[in-house]
Amino acid sequence: DWPHIPGFSIVDNGKWMAVVVFGLHFYDFSSDIVLCLEISFHPQLGHNDIIRAVAIASITFLVLPYVSNWYYVGKIQSMITDNQFAVTWFQNNSKLFSSLVAVTGGCYPALQLVSSNVFGATWFQSGLTQYELRSMSKIRIISNIVLENVPQLACQVLYAIAIDTISNTVIFAFIASLLSIVSTTMSFWMDRGLLNVDAARYHLNLQCNRNGAVELETKMSVSSVSSDMNQITDDEQKNIKKNKGLMKKLQRELTQLFSISRNNLQIGSCLVTKYGLILRVVHVVHESDLFGMKLKLDMQKEQELSMDAYVQELYASFAEQVNDVFRRHFNLSEDFYVQRDVILSAN
Repeated sequence: DWPHIPGFSIVDNGKWMAVVVFGLHFYDFSSDIVLCLEISFHPQLGHNDIIRAVAIASITFLVLPYVSNWYYVGKIQSMITDNQFAVTWFQNNSKLFSSLVAVTGGCYPALQLVSSNVFGATWFQSGLTQYELRSMSKIRIISNIVLENVPQLACQVLYAIAIDTISNTVIFAFIASLLSIVSTTMSFWMDRGLLNVDAARYHLNLQCNRNGAVELETKMSVSSVSSDMNQITDDEQKNIKKNKGLMKKLQRELTQLFSISRNNLQIGSCLVTKYGLILRVVHVVHESDLFGMKLKLDMQKEQELSMDAYVQELYASFAEQVNDVFRRHFNLSEDFYVQRDVILSAN
């Protein structure tokens, strides 16, 4: 076994591209600042109207997106109210998140980094899923592309024309702005198909029940299994903590069981309790999924089937198989069962 380092754990779903994107935005932001200083202190600033106009524009489109990104920082918690784990994480790690925004001038790259799960570090486990991040993608389009990169590209071109040369500072800033635009546009284009797709949000509670099997319910409070005999042992807790970072593997096993795309089921926060484990799940549901379930239930095409009803029927159909998947994954006995839609208290 790997030695345990407090605050870190072994994971299989670290999103390392988030680190690259964060570094790119830091490079872009810092190169814009350097170029802005060069333009502002250029010897011909007082004599050349173009350089003076470019200097004003460069400062404006450096400050404006910076303020815009801080506006979204203040709105983050109101945008994720249905994810109590993430709300709590941002409340406890506000200084870290604010520092990351400050050094890049970007709210969205910081969101991606703190949700990347790299190194299995608690600093980077905000509990936001990729689906939830995509729903906030307008932040990067407005603040980073429209208000910063495109205007800064124009400033760089005009400045090069005004001084009749292309300085190294202009080259570095131009490359950074162009790379930022290309990466953001490509990412937004690839994700466009998922931006308007509905998703069900629920919790899966892996809990110990040494009194015997329990049926899979739609809703069940944690207090219903609160007897002392159902508290997990030290060995069971060790097995849960050892495997709770392998969410990509668990996601693959569940999606294979349900015969759905891997990206359609995303596991966010993971909370170890006295009685087992609670996972927050975002489950993307397509019209084809609903139609297939209607056929299985012999429903008429005109009849409505809600996402919640679809998810409930899905888990009911695979109740024992879901139990087996979790038991194998966490190396637990048959005393453990999975309940869906546990309601977490905000307190």
